[in-house]
Amino acid sequence: MLTVGGAPAAANLGLTYRGCFYHLLASYDDGEVARYGPGATHLNDLLQVALARGFKIFDFTIGDERYKRDWCDTELKLFDFIAAANWRGQLVAAAMPAKQQRKRFIKQTPVLRSRYSAVRSSAGPWRLKEPD
Repeated sequence: MLTVGGAPAAANLGLTYRGCFYHLLASYDDGEVARYGPGATHLNDLLQVALARGFKIFDFTIGDERYKRDWCDTELKLFDFIAAANWRGQLVAAAMPAKQQRKRFIKQTPVLRSRYSAVRSSAGPWRLKEPD
């Protein structure tokens, strides 16, 4: 965790396994210290620690956030596979491509993504389910 003036500014949840550091979750304060880039600073520190501990791989895990492209020399394309085991599953499987296409469109369209996030945040206890 990176602290500024005793307050948390950036944090990470990661796992290590067989010489690999898995960067699962990153978070940073978007308040007053945000303009100093606490997330980028913390990531630099994490990379230094991983190198110092002898990790051969730093895996940013799933997600297409821009900052990952700045650091990665390898990109692994992921694909969806849906197979039904019975007729009920076929009904669900038939609807899945449309749902995935809608979700991908929202995530890849900045104005829609920000509006969806705003609605989700303001919903409070009646929070909308986040796209999978």
